[in-house]
Amino acid sequence: MQIELPEKRYYGIGEVARAFGVNASLIRFWEKEFDVLQPKKNAKGNRKFTPQDIKNLQLIYHLVKERGFTLDGAKTHLKEEKQKTLSNFDIIQKLERVKAELNKIKDQLYQWGVGFNNTAVALKETSTKTWANVESAYQRRNDLIGNLVKTVQGAADFERGTLTDVIEARAKATSVSIDPSNITPEQLTQFNQAQSGLSSALSRLLVTVERYPDLKANQNFLELQSQLEGTENRINVARDRFNATVEPYNLHIKKFPNSILAGIFNFDELAYYKADVGSENAPDVNFDFD
Repeated sequence: MQIELPEKRYYGIGEVARAFGVNASLIRFWEKEFDVLQPKKNAKGNRKFTPQDIKNLQLIYHLVKERGFTLDGAKTHLKEEKQKTLSNFDIIQKLERVKAELNKIKDQLYQWGVGFNNTAVALKETSTKTWANVESAYQRRNDLIGNLVKTVQGAADFERGTLTDVIEARAKATSVSIDPSNITPEQLTQFNQAQSGLSSALSRLLVTVERYPDLKANQNFLELQSQLEGTENRINVARDRFNATVEPYNLHIKKFPNSILAGIFNFDELAYYKADVGSENAPDVNFDFD
Protein backbone atom coordinates (compact mmCIF):
# COMPACT_ATOMS: atom_id res chain seq x y z
CA MET A 1 0.00 0.00 0.00
CA GLN A 2 1.28 3.45 -0.94
CA ILE A 3 0.91 5.98 1.85
CA GLU A 4 1.58 9.69 1.86
CA LEU A 5 3.43 10.93 4.92
CA PRO A 6 5.95 13.77 5.21
CA GLU A 7 9.50 12.87 6.19
CA LYS A 8 10.03 13.42 9.92
CA ARG A 9 11.16 11.61 13.07
CA TYR A 10 7.77 10.88 14.65
CA TYR A 11 4.12 10.62 13.62
CA GLY A 12 1.02 10.86 15.80
CA ILE A 13 -1.51 8.02 15.81
CA GLY A 14 -4.20 10.16 14.17
CA GLU A 15 -1.84 11.10 11.37
CA VAL A 16 -0.87 7.46 10.88
CA ALA A 17 -4.50 6.27 10.86
CA ARG A 18 -5.44 8.82 8.20
CA ALA A 19 -2.47 7.80 6.04
CA PHE A 20 -3.56 4.14 6.16
CA GLY A 21 -7.25 4.94 5.85
CA VAL A 22 -8.19 3.07 9.04
CA ASN A 23 -9.44 3.94 12.51
CA ALA A 24 -6.91 4.79 15.21
CA SER A 25 -8.37 1.92 17.28
CA LEU A 26 -7.10 -0.57 14.66
CA ILE A 27 -3.59 0.88 14.91
CA ARG A 28 -3.71 0.47 18.70
CA PHE A 29 -5.03 -3.08 18.28
CA TRP A 30 -2.20 -4.04 15.93
CA GLU A 31 0.27 -2.49 18.35
CA LYS A 32 -0.89 -4.90 21.05
CA GLU A 33 -0.90 -7.91 18.71
CA PHE A 34 2.43 -7.39 16.91
CA ASP A 35 5.57 -6.91 18.94
CA VAL A 36 7.39 -5.36 15.99
CA LEU A 37 5.33 -2.24 16.67
CA GLN A 38 6.90 -0.31 19.50
CA PRO A 39 5.96 3.35 19.25
CA LYS A 40 7.42 5.73 21.79
CA LYS A 41 5.14 7.51 24.24
CA ASN A 42 5.51 10.98 25.66
CA ALA A 43 4.69 12.08 29.21
CA LYS A 44 1.00 12.31 28.33
CA GLY A 45 0.97 8.80 26.93
CA ASN A 46 0.59 9.91 23.32
CA ARG A 47 2.07 7.47 20.84
CA LYS A 48 4.89 8.58 18.56
CA PHE A 49 5.52 6.26 15.62
CA THR A 50 8.96 6.21 14.00
CA PRO A 51 9.59 5.69 10.26
CA GLN A 52 10.50 2.06 11.11
CA ASP A 53 7.13 1.65 12.84
CA ILE A 54 5.47 2.98 9.70
CA LYS A 55 7.31 0.43 7.56
CA ASN A 56 6.25 -2.39 9.93
CA LEU A 57 2.68 -1.14 9.80
CA GLN A 58 2.80 -1.23 6.02
CA LEU A 59 4.00 -4.83 6.19
CA ILE A 60 1.23 -5.79 8.62
CA TYR A 61 -1.36 -4.02 6.45
CA HIS A 62 -0.05 -5.86 3.40
CA LEU A 63 -0.31 -9.28 5.07
CA VAL A 64 -3.66 -8.78 6.78
CA LYS A 65 -5.56 -6.44 4.45
CA GLU A 66 -4.09 -7.19 1.05
CA ARG A 67 -3.06 -10.85 1.26
CA GLY A 68 -5.81 -11.96 3.66
CA PHE A 69 -3.66 -13.44 6.45
CA THR A 70 -5.24 -14.05 9.82
CA LEU A 71 -3.61 -12.29 12.73
CA ASP A 72 -1.96 -15.53 13.85
CA GLY A 73 -0.85 -16.29 10.33
CA ALA A 74 0.62 -12.82 9.94
CA LYS A 75 2.47 -13.13 13.26
CA THR A 76 3.93 -16.51 12.28
CA HIS A 77 4.92 -15.22 8.86
CA LEU A 78 6.71 -12.27 10.38
CA LYS A 79 8.61 -14.43 12.83
CA GLU A 80 9.62 -17.22 10.46
CA GLU A 81 10.01 -15.39 7.15
CA LYS A 82 10.37 -11.77 8.09
CA GLN A 83 13.44 -11.08 5.96
CA LYS A 84 11.95 -12.74 2.89
CA THR A 85 8.64 -10.98 3.47
CA LEU A 86 10.41 -7.63 3.83
CA SER A 87 12.34 -8.23 0.63
CA ASN A 88 9.20 -9.16 -1.30
CA PHE A 89 7.34 -6.26 0.22
CA ASP A 90 10.09 -3.83 -0.83
CA ILE A 91 9.77 -5.11 -4.39
CA ILE A 92 6.01 -4.71 -4.26
CA GLN A 93 6.41 -1.18 -2.90
CA LYS A 94 8.76 -0.25 -5.72
CA LEU A 95 6.40 -1.70 -8.31
CA GLU A 96 3.50 0.21 -6.78
CA ARG A 97 5.52 3.42 -6.94
CA VAL A 98 6.29 2.74 -10.59
CA LYS A 99 2.60 2.04 -11.21
CA ALA A 100 1.62 5.26 -9.45
CA GLU A 101 4.07 7.26 -11.57
CA LEU A 102 2.80 5.62 -14.75
CA ASN A 103 -0.77 6.45 -13.77
CA LYS A 104 0.33 10.03 -13.16
CA ILE A 105 1.89 10.18 -16.60
CA LYS A 106 -1.24 8.64 -18.12
CA ASP A 107 -3.42 11.28 -16.45
CA GLN A 108 -1.10 14.06 -17.60
CA LEU A 109 -1.15 12.75 -21.16
CA TYR A 110 -4.94 12.57 -21.05
CA GLN A 111 -5.22 16.13 -19.78
CA TRP A 112 -2.76 17.28 -22.43
CA GLY A 113 -4.76 15.52 -25.14
CA VAL A 114 -8.06 16.95 -23.93
CA GLY A 115 -6.60 20.44 -23.64
CA PHE A 116 -5.03 20.29 -27.09
CA ASN A 117 -8.20 18.95 -28.73
CA ASN A 118 -10.55 21.46 -27.10
CA THR A 119 -8.29 24.40 -27.95
CA ALA A 120 -7.86 23.22 -31.55
CA VAL A 121 -11.62 22.78 -31.96
CA ALA A 122 -12.30 26.26 -30.57
CA LEU A 123 -9.67 27.94 -32.76
CA LYS A 124 -10.85 26.12 -35.87
CA GLU A 125 -14.47 27.01 -35.14
CA THR A 126 -13.47 30.66 -34.94
CA SER A 127 -11.80 30.42 -38.35
CA THR A 128 -14.87 28.70 -39.77
CA LYS A 129 -17.10 31.51 -38.54
CA THR A 130 -14.84 34.25 -39.93
CA TRP A 131 -14.71 32.47 -43.29
CA ALA A 132 -18.50 32.63 -43.36
CA ASN A 133 -18.13 36.42 -43.13
CA VAL A 134 -15.77 36.38 -46.13
CA GLU A 135 -18.29 34.42 -48.20
CA SER A 136 -21.09 36.69 -47.03
CA ALA A 137 -19.19 39.79 -48.17
CA TYR A 138 -18.48 38.24 -51.57
CA GLN A 139 -22.11 37.18 -51.90
CA ARG A 140 -23.21 40.76 -51.25
CA ARG A 141 -20.85 41.92 -54.01
CA ASN A 142 -22.26 39.31 -56.39
CA ASP A 143 -25.76 40.50 -55.62
CA LEU A 144 -24.80 44.13 -56.27
CA ILE A 145 -23.16 43.19 -59.56
CA GLY A 146 -26.35 41.37 -60.49
CA ASN A 147 -28.27 44.59 -59.92
CA LEU A 148 -25.69 46.46 -61.97
CA VAL A 149 -26.13 44.07 -64.88
CA LYS A 150 -29.90 44.57 -64.79
CA THR A 151 -29.41 48.33 -64.87
CA VAL A 152 -27.02 48.17 -67.83
CA GLN A 153 -29.37 45.83 -69.71
CA GLY A 154 -31.79 48.76 -69.89
CA ALA A 155 -29.60 50.36 -72.52
CA ALA A 156 -31.00 48.90 -75.70
CA ASP A 157 -27.80 49.06 -77.74
CA PHE A 158 -25.34 48.13 -74.98
CA GLU A 159 -22.61 45.70 -76.03
CA ARG A 160 -24.02 42.25 -75.33
CA GLY A 161 -20.63 40.55 -75.33
CA THR A 162 -19.45 42.61 -72.39
CA LEU A 163 -22.63 41.89 -70.48
CA THR A 164 -22.35 38.20 -71.23
CA ASP A 165 -18.80 38.12 -69.84
CA VAL A 166 -19.98 39.61 -66.55
CA ILE A 167 -22.99 37.31 -66.32
CA GLU A 168 -20.86 34.21 -66.95
CA ALA A 169 -18.12 35.34 -64.56
CA ARG A 170 -20.72 36.03 -61.88
CA ALA A 171 -22.26 32.58 -62.38
CA LYS A 172 -18.84 30.96 -62.03
CA ALA A 173 -18.01 32.97 -58.91
CA THR A 174 -21.25 31.99 -57.20
CA SER A 175 -20.79 28.31 -58.10
CA VAL A 176 -17.44 27.93 -56.33
CA SER A 177 -17.96 26.87 -52.73
CA ILE A 178 -15.55 25.98 -49.92
CA ASP A 179 -15.98 23.51 -47.09
CA PRO A 180 -15.33 25.80 -44.08
CA SER A 181 -14.30 22.84 -41.91
CA ASN A 182 -11.55 21.84 -44.34
CA ILE A 183 -10.21 24.91 -46.12
CA THR A 184 -7.33 23.91 -48.41
CA PRO A 185 -4.95 26.04 -50.52
CA GLU A 186 -6.41 24.49 -53.66
CA GLN A 187 -9.94 25.49 -52.67
CA LEU A 188 -8.88 29.05 -51.85
CA THR A 189 -7.01 29.36 -55.17
CA GLN A 190 -10.06 28.22 -57.11
CA PHE A 191 -12.31 30.56 -55.14
CA ASN A 192 -9.97 33.51 -55.61
CA GLN A 193 -9.58 32.88 -59.33
CA ALA A 194 -13.35 32.88 -59.77
CA GLN A 195 -13.71 36.14 -57.82
CA SER A 196 -10.82 37.75 -59.70
CA GLY A 197 -12.40 36.74 -63.00
CA LEU A 198 -15.58 38.50 -61.96
CA SER A 199 -13.61 41.63 -60.94
CA SER A 200 -11.92 41.72 -64.33
CA ALA A 201 -15.21 41.34 -66.19
CA LEU A 202 -16.75 44.10 -64.06
CA SER A 203 -13.85 46.44 -64.82
CA ARG A 204 -14.30 45.93 -68.57
CA LEU A 205 -18.00 46.59 -68.19
CA LEU A 206 -17.40 49.89 -66.41
CA VAL A 207 -14.99 51.03 -69.12
CA THR A 208 -17.61 50.28 -71.75
CA VAL A 209 -20.30 52.19 -69.81
CA GLU A 210 -18.39 55.43 -70.39
CA ARG A 211 -19.63 55.41 -73.98
CA TYR A 212 -23.30 55.46 -72.89
CA PRO A 213 -24.39 58.92 -71.66
CA ASP A 214 -27.85 57.77 -70.64
CA LEU A 215 -26.37 55.35 -68.12
CA LYS A 216 -24.19 58.05 -66.54
CA ALA A 217 -27.21 59.85 -65.08
CA ASN A 218 -28.93 56.70 -63.87
CA GLN A 219 -29.62 56.94 -60.12
CA ASN A 220 -28.99 53.23 -59.71
CA PHE A 221 -25.35 53.84 -60.63
CA LEU A 222 -24.97 56.44 -57.91
CA GLU A 223 -26.41 54.04 -55.33
CA LEU A 224 -24.37 51.10 -56.60
CA GLN A 225 -21.20 53.19 -56.47
CA SER A 226 -21.52 53.69 -52.74
CA GLN A 227 -22.61 50.15 -52.02
CA LEU A 228 -19.92 48.47 -54.12
CA GLU A 229 -17.15 50.58 -52.60
CA GLY A 230 -18.34 49.71 -49.11
CA THR A 231 -18.62 46.04 -49.99
CA GLU A 232 -15.09 45.88 -51.42
CA ASN A 233 -13.77 47.36 -48.18
CA ARG A 234 -15.85 44.88 -46.23
CA ILE A 235 -14.33 42.03 -48.23
CA ASN A 236 -10.80 43.19 -47.42
CA VAL A 237 -11.60 43.44 -43.72
CA ALA A 238 -13.25 40.00 -43.69
CA ARG A 239 -10.25 38.41 -45.44
CA ASP A 240 -7.81 40.01 -42.99
CA ARG A 241 -9.85 38.83 -40.03
CA PHE A 242 -10.00 35.33 -41.45
CA ASN A 243 -6.22 35.20 -41.82
CA ALA A 244 -5.86 36.54 -38.27
CA THR A 245 -7.87 33.59 -36.94
CA VAL A 246 -5.99 31.05 -39.04
CA GLU A 247 -2.63 32.00 -37.54
CA PRO A 248 -3.27 30.96 -33.88
CA TYR A 249 -4.87 27.71 -35.02
CA ASN A 250 -1.94 26.81 -37.27
CA LEU A 251 0.58 27.73 -34.57
CA HIS A 252 -1.31 25.59 -32.06
CA ILE A 253 -1.26 22.44 -34.18
CA LYS A 254 2.23 22.89 -35.69
CA LYS A 255 4.23 23.52 -32.52
CA PHE A 256 5.95 20.49 -31.01
CA PRO A 257 4.73 18.40 -29.24
CA ASN A 258 1.21 19.47 -30.29
CA SER A 259 2.08 18.46 -33.84
CA ILE A 260 2.08 14.83 -32.68
CA LEU A 261 -1.51 15.07 -31.46
CA ALA A 262 -2.55 17.05 -34.53
CA GLY A 263 -1.65 14.05 -36.68
CA ILE A 264 -3.43 11.62 -34.38
CA PHE A 265 -6.59 13.73 -34.14
CA ASN A 266 -6.55 14.70 -37.85
CA PHE A 267 -6.18 18.44 -37.36
CA ASP A 268 -4.79 19.74 -40.65
CA GLU A 269 -3.22 23.10 -41.31
CA LEU A 270 -5.64 25.75 -42.59
CA ALA A 271 -4.74 27.78 -45.65
CA TYR A 272 -4.38 31.55 -45.55
CA TYR A 273 -6.33 33.65 -48.01
CA LYS A 274 -3.75 34.97 -50.47
CA ALA A 275 -5.30 37.54 -52.74
CA ASP A 276 -3.95 38.29 -56.21
CA VAL A 277 -1.47 41.14 -56.48
CA GLY A 278 -3.34 44.41 -56.27
CA SER A 279 -6.60 42.86 -55.14
CA GLU A 280 -6.03 44.14 -51.64
CA ASN A 281 -7.06 47.55 -53.04
CA ALA A 282 -10.73 48.08 -53.68
CA PRO A 283 -11.38 48.46 -57.44
CA ASP A 284 -12.47 51.82 -58.77
CA VAL A 285 -16.24 51.64 -59.17
CA ASN A 286 -16.79 55.33 -59.68
CA PHE A 287 -19.83 55.90 -61.89
CA ASP A 288 -19.49 59.68 -61.99
CA PHE A 289 -18.32 60.15 -65.57
CA ASP A 290 -18.53 63.92 -65.70
